[in-house]
Amino acid sequence: MLVETIPGAYIIEYEDGRNDDNFRSEAQPQYDMRMRLDFGLFKGASIQLEDGDNAEAAMAQIARLPSVKNVWPVRTMSRPEPAKRHNTTARDFTTRQHFGSDSTPSRRRQVNEPGSGYSPHVMTQVDKVHTEGITGRDITIAVIDTGIDYNHPALGGCFGQGCLVNGGFDLVGDDFDGFNQPMPDDDPMDCEGHGTEVAGIIAAQENEMGLLGVAPGASLTAYRIFGCPGLSGVRTTNEVQLAALNRAYEDGANVIHMYAVGYSGWAGDPLAVAVSRIVDKGVACIVGAGDEGTYGLFDAQAPASGEGVTAVASFINNEIPYPLSVAYYTVDNGSEVSFLYEWSEPARFDGVPRPLWATSLDTNITADACEPLPDDTPNLQDFQVLVREGGCDIRLKAIHLVARGARFFLLYSQTESLEYFDITDLEGIDGVGMVTRSVGETWIAALSSNSQVATRIHSPFDSEVRYVNLPNPDTGGSVSPFSTSGPTFEMHMKPQFGAPGDNVLTTFPTYFGSYLVDSGTSLASAFAAGAFALVAEARQTLEPRLIENLLSSTAKPQLYQYGGQPGYFDWLASPTHQGAGLIQVWDAIHAITILDSPSLSFNDTSNAPGSLNFTLSNTGNQSNNYEFTHVPTRSLYSLDVNAASAAFWPFEYVDGHAQIAFKSVTIEVVSSVPINIDNTRMPLWSGYIAINSSSDISLSMPYIGLTGSLYDAEIVRDARVISTDGFYTVEDPPIPQNTSFVLPPPGTGQDQPIGTYYYPMMLWEQPWGSRLVNVHVVPLTSCPPASTVEVHGFTSIGQLPGFPLSWSYRGYFPILWDGLLGNGNYAPEGRYQLVLSVLRIFGEIGTEEDWVVVKTTPFHIKYDEASG
Repeated sequence: MLVETIPGAYIIEYEDGRNDDNFRSEAQPQYDMRMRLDFGLFKGASIQLEDGDNAEAAMAQIARLPSVKNVWPVRTMSRPEPAKRHNTTARDFTTRQHFGSDSTPSRRRQVNEPGSGYSPHVMTQVDKVHTEGITGRDITIAVIDTGIDYNHPALGGCFGQGCLVNGGFDLVGDDFDGFNQPMPDDDPMDCEGHGTEVAGIIAAQENEMGLLGVAPGASLTAYRIFGCPGLSGVRTTNEVQLAALNRAYEDGANVIHMYAVGYSGWAGDPLAVAVSRIVDKGVACIVGAGDEGTYGLFDAQAPASGEGVTAVASFINNEIPYPLSVAYYTVDNGSEVSFLYEWSEPARFDGVPRPLWATSLDTNITADACEPLPDDTPNLQDFQVLVREGGCDIRLKAIHLVARGARFFLLYSQTESLEYFDITDLEGIDGVGMVTRSVGETWIAALSSNSQVATRIHSPFDSEVRYVNLPNPDTGGSVSPFSTSGPTFEMHMKPQFGAPGDNVLTTFPTYFGSYLVDSGTSLASAFAAGAFALVAEARQTLEPRLIENLLSSTAKPQLYQYGGQPGYFDWLASPTHQGAGLIQVWDAIHAITILDSPSLSFNDTSNAPGSLNFTLSNTGNQSNNYEFTHVPTRSLYSLDVNAASAAFWPFEYVDGHAQIAFKSVTIEVVSSVPINIDNTRMPLWSGYIAINSSSDISLSMPYIGLTGSLYDAEIVRDARVISTDGFYTVEDPPIPQNTSFVLPPPGTGQDQPIGTYYYPMMLWEQPWGSRLVNVHVVPLTSCPPASTVEVHGFTSIGQLPGFPLSWSYRGYFPILWDGLLGNGNYAPEGRYQLVLSVLRIFGEIGTEEDWVVVKTTPFHIKYDEASG
């Protein structure tokens, strides 16, 4: 995901009672209005300063105006690519298994036709809820995304009053690229696809694919915040997101679903704060935790990182929807009947109708075509040949068929399972595939009664696709490897729980193929949004925290499963990955014991409470006896083996956990930190409190804690300036003192081929995130420029472009500098050093000792006159 700050663009929030007129009369710098943000929960605007040369100083002045409450930079960010995407018009060859020359399958595909049970619903008890007639009626779910293809038959086929998608708004227009001016209109039609995927998970109506939404009785509204795909990708801004959230709220949404679009790890991120305000007003906001699972802990993305915002992890589907090609047959020139086949290679089918010829009419034959075909076999060149599998290698069967001129043949299975095979090295074969036993036996029965059977098979690249369900015993029900892990840097629990989001079938725009299989936490959070609607209807409540608590306390924690590899460990995955676990919607609806919190956080060592309390309420008609049990998970190291850099995937679990004690019925929970583990690596410990009662379903509550002080943690490492021609590694050494750089003429740096110039690059590592990061340019000449500002005891002429950086994540930060400053000016030729200042976690901006300040080696810059 690419996040960029737009120079000179800011979001202004007004003080209570102030408005555009107050701001206009007080603001001295000239500005253009980008977007008015006049909402009940947010009064403000986004502006573009006209004087880019002095934007930073001007904004500091604006921030002090009586009418201004908050100021944030306008940022543009790309929509992350889905974890996987496979639709009905673009076949995905990477899902095919190549079994080797003897065609021995490592796993056969058992065919379960659509309608045999939508696996994500079975995993989460949604199917049980639907049997009770609960479908999310009278609940409106707002989808803030790329729009919705409301013309899709499974999504109602229309837009407006009386339709499934009954309202919404396009806040940006087709041509919006994240940088230009939005051109809003009233039509939120999807031109990219992702919003249509989300809509299908939530509320798809019955269709030929067997897909059904979690809440098919709910209504949808669509708020489009992305333009159409182009060379710059699909991008939006935080001002557009802010407007969409508040518009959805004011239009009366009961539940808001939004895509996670920003790296953060912070509950205080401005967008996360805006969403939290909406939750406080009684509207649930559901967001995917993010698809960056390889980046380690503390990576909850905005706005999923907000307090009260429901962040959702992705779980792997128990059954993998698998695409089979659609072909057709006739009996005695009757109407065409469709059938499914597993294409193999070669796959040069051409759509020409061909009479079917079977090598045997015995459906119990054990070695069909394992010997050369008899002499009275006709020339098979113009036939579609049918052969029963088994008895010998497929290649041997093919050799015997080719000897009689066969170019196309189908195996029919001994069971209802299929396999892919590859015999492209055999000459003479054009098209091969496999059908199920029932299809083959239907054709044999027709041929045995002297009927004429003909098939019409197109290339799989030109064929319609239908999906069948393949059992997934190896990884089904576990947390997806791509699912982003929490907690926030303030030690708030993220994610809250999880739902199926990995390899799920959903809708796709009709002009892109209508259906697809995709993966991502946004699909899991869409599932959870539908679950909120079901609970809201069943329990007659819209209170977001109550519904979240119900879904969290009844969720099922799942065993740890390593990175998509087969098999499970005998201990539970950490709540930092899965939250409370996989939601169980029927249990949430029927729970009579209510917990007042979805989770507990013991924070870090410096901020740890002596104990934490939670209460439970028995809403049933009978008394209950409760038993509390501690179910720990293993601890996770936050830092690498050297206790220096952030620990990324694969996660290192260590066999140590906290001790938990229960002291009273109210319920007081006391923790003691793990022992016999490396505390210098700041282990994050976690687990579950299991609650079993005499007359209720089992409940649980996840908890987390951290050994070590986040405030005292080493927040900056290896800050230095390196020399680069565009290529670099994080091991590159710092430049020698007073290195001279010849930079391209101002304004031409972006046009220079890689390798033409060497640039100074500011490079540093942050093992932890920070609320605020600055990189100031400090002149070391006797006559500095007139426009300067004093920071941390240094005289600065401005910051590098993109800074200050608010709510930063952890990792390496490489910033190549061609002389441009954040205010749009170019630094004069001369001698400089860069000064990095990073605010500690839990630190205060106005407290000098809460900053880590690092100054770099001095260096000289001049601009290339010869090229100018």
